[in-house]
Amino acid sequence: MESLINVLKKLKFTEYESKVYIALLENGSCTGYKLSKVSGVPRSKIYRILETLVSQGVVEQSTAENSSLYQAISPEQLSALLESSFKETLSTFKEESALISMEKSNHTIWELEEWRSILSKIKMHVSEAKSSLLIQVWVDELDDELTALINQKQQELDDVVIVLYDRHKEYQTTLTNYYAHGFEQDKLSEIGHRWITIVSDRADVLYATVPFKGKPKAIHTKNPILSFFASEYVIHDAYCLRLIDNFPEQIKNQYGEDMKGLRNLFSI
Repeated sequence: MESLINVLKKLKFTEYESKVYIALLENGSCTGYKLSKVSGVPRSKIYRILETLVSQGVVEQSTAENSSLYQAISPEQLSALLESSFKETLSTFKEESALISMEKSNHTIWELEEWRSILSKIKMHVSEAKSSLLIQVWVDELDDELTALINQKQQELDDVVIVLYDRHKEYQTTLTNYYAHGFEQDKLSEIGHRWITIVSDRADVLYATVPFKGKPKAIHTKNPILSFFASEYVIHDAYCLRLIDNFPEQIKNQYGEDMKGLRNLFSI
């Protein structure tokens, strides 16, 4: 019961309202007096709570002579009711917020610290790209929706570059076009965590760190300096990977089978 109460509380019901609804589901129609006993809600509060739930359409009331019976609508009905209410509220929000003139974008660096919020922002950056899209991403962070959004942009835009990382070097993905990095273990040894870089339209950049332990963090900004460096970082990565793909034997002959010499920038 506690888990269901917690779910209902997340849906904006109070604890007493949650207990009353669950008690009505378990016991069928009840008087307020009986409901107070089976739900554990004080009699001094039960009728006020029932009045609220009846007004919301969550509980139905039948009055006969001097007594009233109450019954809960089914979970399916409640789900439909909540969904309808949310859609109506969201529609009103969209209409009203569209009337507000938003402030011009600035160069502030904004921080995000919750993964669902970060992932939502990532998907927004991808879906809203109009001219170009540059991405560095690990297979671990690619869900079906993000993959589909990237593939869609690869069809819509000419300038899309994806650098894909996979520490197992399997690259099991449905992405249609990407550069497989190939040096993931070296990068993880140097940096110690995965990351995501997204630059949309060479103007809007998001960078997220995804540690193996702890919470992911991200920044996003329209700062032109950071957007420039992030763009060059992704493009330079792709340039190097393209050369390695096109001339593997020459590069191995020059820098060794594992290409360690290529990555040792401090010995010329």
